[in-house]
Amino acid sequence: MVTSIHNSLQHEDADLHVRVAIALTLRQRQPLREIELEVVDGVVYLRGTLPSFFDRQLAVETARRVVGVVQVQDHLWVADGLYGKVDRFQVTHSRAVVTSAPAASLPQVAHN
Repeated sequence: MVTSIHNSLQHEDADLHVRVAIALTLRQRQPLREIELEVVDGVVYLRGTLPSFFDRQLAVETARRVVGVVQVQDHLWVADGLYGKVDRFQVTHSRAVVTSAPAASLPQVAHN
């Protein structure tokens, strides 16, 4: 019986994975198609780097609105091409934590 319940959950997760992937594709924004998806027990994990905060919000809200999604875990990074750094926005429940990790060394500016 436990095995059949486990198999049922895996099937539901696989189905949910497909539905979230389709929802992101239907947004017709190329960056959303490149997001790595994982679904475990109805929780959708989004991973990858997007070019803008708008794309990040769009991805999270799109996944959140798919029927059957229990929760969305946002592990997306937003690239800032101008300064060569990446900002990571990690959302857990209703709190947002923002951290920065330089992708390349920023030029040093001499202050007079």
